Amino acid sequence: MIRYSVLLLFFVMSISANAQSFCSHFKPTQRQRVKKVMVEDKRTDSFDVKHYHINLDFKKFFTQQISGYTDISIKSKVNGLQNIRLDLLKLSVNRISMGATPLNYTYNDTILLVDLGTARNANDTFTIRVEYEGKPQQDKSWGGFYFSGSYAFNMGVGFDANPHNFGRVWFPCVDDFKSRSTYEYTITTPNNYRAMCNGLLQSETSNPDNSITWHWKLSNTIPTYLSSVAVAPYKVFNDSYSGLSGSTPITLAGIDTNALKGSFINLKGAFAAFEKWYGVHRFERVGFNGVPFNAGAMEHATNIAYPNYAIDGTTGQETLMAHEFSHHWWGDNTTCRTVEDMWLNEGWASYSESLFLEEIYGKQRYKDNVMANHFDVLRWAHLRDGQPWPISGIPHAYTYGAHVYKKGADVLHTLRNYVGQAPFTEAIKDFQETYKYNDVSSEDLKAMLKKYQSNLFNNMDDFFDSWVYGKGFPAISGYIVGVTQIGTGSNFNCSIRVHQQLRFTDKPFKNLLVSTHFLRSKYDFNTYYWNFLMTNTDTVVVIRVPFNPVAVFLDRNNEINDAVTENEIWLKNNNQYNFNWALMNVNTTANTTTDSTLVRVEHHWTTPVPSAIPYPNLYASSSRYWRVLGPWSDTLLDVKATIVYDGSTPGGFSSGWLDNDIIKTTEDSLVLLYRPDPRSDWTIYPYYQKTTGNVKDKRGNITLNGLKKGEYVLAMYDRTLGVNNTLKDSKQGKLNIYPNPADGLVKIEFDDVYRTSELKVMDNTGKIIQAIPLFSGQNFVEIDTLEWASGIYYVSLANGLTQKLIVE
Repeated sequence: MIRYSVLLLFFVMSISANAQSFCSHFKPTQRQRVKKVMVEDKRTDSFDVKHYHINLDFKKFFTQQISGYTDISIKSKVNGLQNIRLDLLKLSVNRISMGATPLNYTYNDTILLVDLGTARNANDTFTIRVEYEGKPQQDKSWGGFYFSGSYAFNMGVGFDANPHNFGRVWFPCVDDFKSRSTYEYTITTPNNYRAMCNGLLQSETSNPDNSITWHWKLSNTIPTYLSSVAVAPYKVFNDSYSGLSGSTPITLAGIDTNALKGSFINLKGAFAAFEKWYGVHRFERVGFNGVPFNAGAMEHATNIAYPNYAIDGTTGQETLMAHEFSHHWWGDNTTCRTVEDMWLNEGWASYSESLFLEEIYGKQRYKDNVMANHFDVLRWAHLRDGQPWPISGIPHAYTYGAHVYKKGADVLHTLRNYVGQAPFTEAIKDFQETYKYNDVSSEDLKAMLKKYQSNLFNNMDDFFDSWVYGKGFPAISGYIVGVTQIGTGSNFNCSIRVHQQLRFTDKPFKNLLVSTHFLRSKYDFNTYYWNFLMTNTDTVVVIRVPFNPVAVFLDRNNEINDAVTENEIWLKNNNQYNFNWALMNVNTTANTTTDSTLVRVEHHWTTPVPSAIPYPNLYASSSRYWRVLGPWSDTLLDVKATIVYDGSTPGGFSSGWLDNDIIKTTEDSLVLLYRPDPRSDWTIYPYYQKTTGNVKDKRGNITLNGLKKGEYVLAMYDRTLGVNNTLKDSKQGKLNIYPNPADGLVKIEFDDVYRTSELKVMDNTGKIIQAIPLFSGQNFVEIDTLEWASGIYYVSLANGLTQKLIVE
């Protein structure tokens, strides 16, 4: 559905909201919801809806009302089927019938229970007609049915809704992911208006009252949330694409056909990319409709609702286009069985943006997009979603959050490299074919990938346990500890020590893929690769190398998205270089190098591998450090390197949150430590100066007057300002809970914690309901109480602070 660039945690969407890059492209997190206890929907065990024929009249367009009926064709799966339960939200039901026979029913504005009169047996088929009218509903945050100016359109999910499916706002249905049906639409509009629906246009009929009736039909089965209608004074640009299934019509509807052509110029390139990676396109049309919706798009099958702001004649929003179109495979063809597995829809669609860029612009654009997304995940995902989460098993409140979209894409890049590009492609094509027009789970995907896993990596269970079902990231670092020549030949045994540090988890990643890249010399481009699986958090590996290596880089090609972001640049004299992913800037001088020098800077989003700090009351950051690598000698490189520190914790999550683990009030006592590798003690780096500006704003920069190979970390004097290593020293402070009483999302604020601790929630009997690990620098979590029983609970920190929480 949507992709978004900036997630607004306290977001209340209106039709006039400022434009975001959302699909239904990255949905904002919902904030307020009606408390409703959900049970597993078993309706599809007793009957199937085979077909919906939606007949609606939009002639009284500006009353913002709809009226008409839906014919629902049903097949019984059991003997003695006596009634049918349908979903319909706050519309007036006028009559329900089967043929000429009226049927009894009850309706409470949410559930429509229809008495069939005569019990039906297994395999019986019948059609009921529900006649209704009224003003269809919008979701409080995002989704539903909109009338806006000369437009009427639906967005098929509701962020606040539980379940999120939102077909029920405009037709009676079985509103879940598992129920799939074919569709037909008969829509009557005012003259000069056009109705766009799923499938293919069957007819267009002019009526005596100056109205037009549009008849559409979709032969592919879809869930209810993908059914759609859009009514507006559209102009249509028609095209086609010759793909694996033959010629597929393309329909682009908007107000300006020239703008449509310009903004969708690379749609066919997206078509080629996705058929290459995912296999045949199975839907009978590709359609995009412009709508005045400034907070995203929605991937209705063959009839995508697409924001007008993105149809400006340029390709500025083309990744949104690619995201939405990729749902024809991920979401429309295969649909996540449960909302907890929404990454199978949205994580894949977000990753598809990178595959699209690779197809159109080349591999480097793919790499750049993957790294930009990865950087965003490491820095912001845990803040935007309240805490770190796995991508599968996501809570209802974060169904459309940063972990589902962005970390989902992050993990898929890693999966591609674990499996290998060729088997990965074949596995995904097989998956799309095997489960076509069906609902799927993470376990289904894992089972398919097991058939194609590579010779090197042959344990997909470990991958899913760590990357899909587990939270957090590993961070890999390594260095040469010894080189021995083999006999008198040109081969050498190189011993490297490899460490796995962890971010937001205490569970090491099993069978972690490690790629080593050995460099021969400063100027010789001869290199040697070797991959192996790491089973321990600290290991020494001996690798035979066909030359005497002077340096080793790990994961040089970014094959796994671990908790490291890096840049590698050839430096020349008198230039400025931005190591943007490594959060360092470098200025070279006239004396930096006689030719050019390769410098690799890695920013590790973890605590460093432990070694001694031989200074009393000096404590290092536990959340990040830098590694500077290269094939030059161990001398001081003549450059000025600048790193920015920022201990601020602003809302909105677009700045700060880098050094709040150690900078509590002022940066006066902040220093920079250095060591050549983890075998050495930390020392205060002698070649730097600090620029503080306002010492109370917790922001400034450190300039290194010369750069050595090795590791760097920020540290702070004074235990109360630095990182505490003992739980008993954690300071007493605030513990705020709001809203309280609560009936949904609750935000819990506290003082920054030191090292890894945890927050516990207990019920009135003392039973632990949730135990949430906390990471260094964290000062809040969010908890979803939507499914909790009403009553009194207690929130407790490890330092003894406890507060009462009332759930209504």
